[in-house]
This record gives sequence, structure tokens and C-alpha cells, in this order.
Amino acid sequence: MKDKLPDDDADSAGGFDGGVDGSGETSIAISFDFILNNFVESMRLWSRIQTGSGARDRTRREKEKQELRTLVTANLMRLSQLDGLTWEFYRDTALPKLLEQLVGTKDAYAQQYLLDSIIQVFPDDYHLYTLEKVLDACSDVQPGVDLKQVMINLMKRLSRFVSGKKEQITGEVDIFNIFWNRLRDMVERPGGVLEIGDVLELQGAFMSFMITLYPTRLDYCDTILATTEGCVLRYQASQAQAGHGLSEAMLDQKAVTKAVDILTAPVNTDLKLMVFSLESYKNLFSLLQPSAQRSVSQKVAQIIVEKNIEFTDEIELQRLTHFLTPLVVFQPDVTQQQSQFTNFADLEPQEEDLVEDMEAVCRIIHRVKSDNLDGLFRMCTEFRKYLGPGGFARLKMALPPLLYKILDAIPKVRKHEIDCQNGVTVAREIPGTGGAGANGAVANGTAAEPIVNVDGTTSPAADGSATSPHAANPPQVEYVALQPLEFGTKKYFQFLHKTLSTAFNKNPATAILAVQFWLKGAALANAVDGGTGQYSELLNEFVDQAITVFEEEIKESRDQFKGITLIVQVLCTLDKLNEEQYGAFAGRLTRAAVQLTKKAHQAKGLQVCAHMFWNNQRQMGAQTLQCLKRCLQVATEAAQQNPLHVVLFLELLESYIYYLEKRCPDVTVGDVNLLVQVCRAQVAELSRRTEEYGGGNAAQDCNEYFGQILKYLTTKRAEPEWAELDQSVLMG
Repeated sequence: MKDKLPDDDADSAGGFDGGVDGSGETSIAISFDFILNNFVESMRLWSRIQTGSGARDRTRREKEKQELRTLVTANLMRLSQLDGLTWEFYRDTALPKLLEQLVGTKDAYAQQYLLDSIIQVFPDDYHLYTLEKVLDACSDVQPGVDLKQVMINLMKRLSRFVSGKKEQITGEVDIFNIFWNRLRDMVERPGGVLEIGDVLELQGAFMSFMITLYPTRLDYCDTILATTEGCVLRYQASQAQAGHGLSEAMLDQKAVTKAVDILTAPVNTDLKLMVFSLESYKNLFSLLQPSAQRSVSQKVAQIIVEKNIEFTDEIELQRLTHFLTPLVVFQPDVTQQQSQFTNFADLEPQEEDLVEDMEAVCRIIHRVKSDNLDGLFRMCTEFRKYLGPGGFARLKMALPPLLYKILDAIPKVRKHEIDCQNGVTVAREIPGTGGAGANGAVANGTAAEPIVNVDGTTSPAADGSATSPHAANPPQVEYVALQPLEFGTKKYFQFLHKTLSTAFNKNPATAILAVQFWLKGAALANAVDGGTGQYSELLNEFVDQAITVFEEEIKESRDQFKGITLIVQVLCTLDKLNEEQYGAFAGRLTRAAVQLTKKAHQAKGLQVCAHMFWNNQRQMGAQTLQCLKRCLQVATEAAQQNPLHVVLFLELLESYIYYLEKRCPDVTVGDVNLLVQVCRAQVAELSRRTEEYGGGNAAQDCNEYFGQILKYLTTKRAEPEWAELDQSVLMG
């Protein structure tokens, strides 16, 4: 058989490679017929060996089969490389004859191999313009042929070919309908041989193929999703008819993986979030078991972050949160529901998985952006509603970025209110003017393709660009008064108050976090008040809530000291609190400092509290000195228990120096002289008892610390305010 084939270098003068012979028949036809005859004989031999019986030498038969397979491939390669081969000849002559041989061969393995070979050896553009013929032939092959893989291979080849020529090719060939009609026949055929996993794999490949060719065709996406939904429903119905339970009717792992790919692929195109408006998307999503839905949610969140998609519309966000619900609400699969577990809490995701899910949710919250402040408030409210069922474990991670979003908007909302009161005007485009060029176009430059909706109408391009390169006429504008917002500043503060009171206030695990947010709210209320007194009640409420949470929920001494520090830092800056309110808050914090469990924390807390009475807003020297004296008393008690607490005296000495420099009249140089002597005695005692208390380097560290303070005090003696500083005390 091989001897009948011409060599690659055969002389073309004999009419093999070019020209026209004496009968007028083109050499391409003669060459093709010659190679085709060899191909046909090879296929016949191959089929006989494939179906033959009783061969004694199996090894020899396998070798012969491999040689014939190589020969079949060589014949096809020669056919595809013939000089003068055009796609017209391929369409009208070559392909019909090859498909005739394909259908005539009743061996499924040979048909499978021949289909794959035709797809691989002939040029991609030939396949593009002969799709219908190839796909029609696929319906006539033997049942054992894996048409799924043939289709997938063909779509992959065409996808690579048309990726750079989409505009030209998709307008010439109705690729979608050609494929969809054939695929629909395959997947919807009653009693079809394809397993559900294979069906969804085929649908997934079709979705990837279509969004490569038509990235803006929402209607095509809807058709594929609806077809996939029908496939899953038929599978579940067939399982039910067979008497299988719910667990057996669930999709296997392969099918789940492909279903997840089908649902997430369109989000990664120009369609982006528009796919969530499709009823078919929602229906297919609802057919998946909860674990698969969670996989879809995770991938969607990842795509949103990677593509930096922002949300500016509450309806769009509402649709999205529906498909992200599995990240915040745990639902067990059917198999888990039927298992021995009665407490579903045992099935909750592991901590690291929970953190990963909430990180994705937080990143999405950061992408909620809108110049429309009312729209922003609605979106934040929608997100809070979405997070609510998630439980405390999720709320403590996901709510903070949402609260920061509200805090960030409050100054903008207040500015808008003031501008409205002052009669500020803004420019507004007059409807019906501008935007259209000589040919009805808008904007300039090459624009993105508009989205084709399910009903056949079009929407603006996903990137907001125009649809024509023609220049636009400038629009006409008018100036109108700024309109009041639907949700004012107090609504934003109410949002904060409700969220913190409900989610954080009564849980020790988030007490410090709650204190921080109450204080941030108080600082903002103080800032936006502007001396009007409109927000004094809110300011008082937010500070009171911060201190109340501190008093009732924080129990550890170290955390209590941290809470006192946080509250004092903010309280010192609140100049819109009246003196009575301020005094009450300061008294509560001072009492809390005295009641701390550990003496060291008491001393440090009292030092911090002293700042409430002497700062840029208020100067109350007597109360400042009272805090410092009480701190000295507590430090003495602590040092009696453990000489290692001598550092409290040194820190207190620095506080005295600080208030002297801040010109607090009740703190004198004489107080510093006395405290230096106390510190010297305490440091000496620590050095003497270091071995007894295992202080190690503590004595050396305290000596160095004390030495640095004394060095600083020596430099102050030249200043008039420090004239009474005793040199002998400094020298010891």
C-alpha cells in the first residue's frame, strides 16, 4: 500500500502537483482522487483488523493496526498539503468525500480517530466555513463515538483561530446557532448516552467558546445557561423516576466542577455583573448543592477583585449579594443533612476557610463606591442586611469595612447639607442638547461593543464608552440649586448606632473594636457640629456608649488599660462637649483606672487620665495634680510588692516634667525635686535586691533610664522656670 503513494519529491510533470492534463481536469482533483483511493484502502484494512476475530499473534495484529493508523494519518496530511488546495475545493469536493468515508466506516474507533484527524490536519478557516457539514456528519456516526470530545476539540481550534478576527468572522458565519442546534440535539436527546458530567463539560466548553467570540452577547449567555439548567433538571427527574433519593440525584464532583465553571465564566467577560440579572443564571445556581454554590461565590468574588469591578447601583449590588449568600450563611449538603450529624454547627467551615471567605466579602465592600450619597447609603444598608444572617463569627470580620465606609461618607454628607443651606448651585446638562455628532454618534475614539440583552435590545458598552468614532457636540448646561439628600448626616449616625448596638456591644470578643468605633463616631460628631450644637446630643451618646461598653464588657486588666488609653486620647480632642458632660466622663474613667486589677496598670492608667485635665482644650491643674499624686501612692504600693515596679516612678517623673513644660501651675519644680529623690532611693533598692527578685538586667536598665532623665533635667536648669531645680538632688 505504501508503495502506491508518490514521494514528496515526485515530479509534477506527470500531472501530480500542478497544471491541467489533456482532458482538462485539474491536477488537484487528480492528486486528491489518487490519495483518497489509498486512504480508502487503508481505512478498509484498518476496519477489518479492528473487527477481525481469532488472530493468533495479537502482538503482530497490534503492530499492523498501528502501521495502518500511521498510514491513514499520512494520507490525510498529504491531502491537506496538496498544492492548489483551496477552501472552496475542500468545501465542495474534499470534505464531502472524506465525510462519506467517515459515515461508511461502521467502526466507532475509526470514526472517532478520523473526525479528530480531519479537525487537526486541515486549516482552521476551512472548518469555520464548513461547520454545518462537519456537524451534520457527527449525527450519523456510531453511538460509541465520543462526540463530546470531538466538539470540544473543534471549539478549541476555532477559538484560537478567531480570537484576533472576531469582528470579521462573527459577522460572516452564525457560529453560535450552528453549534447550539447540534449541541442541543446531543444534550437534550431522550435516553442520551452522555453522562451528566459529560453534558456539563460540553456546555462549559461551549460557554467558553461563545464568550471568546461574543463577549458582549448576554442573550447567547442566557441561552447556554437555560440549556444547562434543562439538562440538570432532566437528570434530577430521571434519578427520581429511577427511585433514587435526594443524595443520589445530586451532581457528581465532575459535574459540579463544570457547573461552577459555566456560572463563573461570563463574569470574567465584558458582561461582568449583568449576568446576575438573568433568570436562567439564578435558576441554575439554585439547582446546585450548597457546597457548589459556595464555590461559585468564591470564584465570583475573586473575579470581582481581580478585575477591580466597582458597584455604583443598589439593584446591581442586591443581585450580587444573592449569589454571595453562601459565603455568609452556611447550608449543609443533602448528604450531610442525611448523615449522623444533628448539630450543623459542627459542619461549619474551618476558621481559615471562614477568614478567607470574609476577606473576599470585605474586598467587595471596599468596591462599593458612588458619587450619589443617597445611593451609597442604600448600598451600605443592603450590605448590612446581607451580612446579618451570617452570625457573630462573620460579622466581626465583615462589618468593620462597612462601618468605615459610613464614617468616610459623613463629612461629605454634612458638607452637602451646608452647601444646600448656603444656596450653592451646580451645573446640570440640559436634556436633549449635545452628545450627538453629525452622524448621530457620541464621544470619540474606537468604542467597545454594546451589550446585546436577552430581548435583543442593546445596552451601552460595559466600559461606558461610546459606540461610534465621530466627535460629539458639547452639551449645554444650566445652573440649578443643589438638592437636599434623602439620607442626611443624622441617618448615617443612626446607621452606626444601630449596627454597633446590635452586633458588637454585648460581646467581649469585640468590645475593644466597639469602643474604637463609638469613639470614631464621637470624633466625627464633634467635627461636623461646627459649634451649632446640633450634634451635641449625638456626641454625648457616642462617648457614653464607648465608656459603657468599656465598663461592662472588658474584663482583663490589660485590655481595660488599653480601653482607658483609647477613650482618653479621643476625649481630650472633643471641644464640643459641655463641661458638665466632660467632667462626668472624666470621673468615670478615673474611677475605672483606680479599680484596675493590677497595681502597675492602675498607676499607668492614672497617668493617662491626668491628660484629660490638662490638654489643648481644657486646663484643670488641681485635678491633674490629684491624678499624679494618686499615681505616686499606687506606685509606692506596687514597689513594696515587687521592686521591679520601680519603673513606675521613673515614668511618673517624666509625667511631672511634661506638665511643668506645659505650664500646669499646680505642678512645681519642688515636686520634681522630691520625686527625683524618691526615684533614686527606689533604683538603689532595686539594685540591692536584684538577686532576690531575679531582676536580671532590670536594675541596669532602670539606672540607665534614670540617668537619661537626670541628664535632661540638667539641661533645664538654665531656664528661668526651672531655677528652683536642686543641683544637689540631681548629683545625688
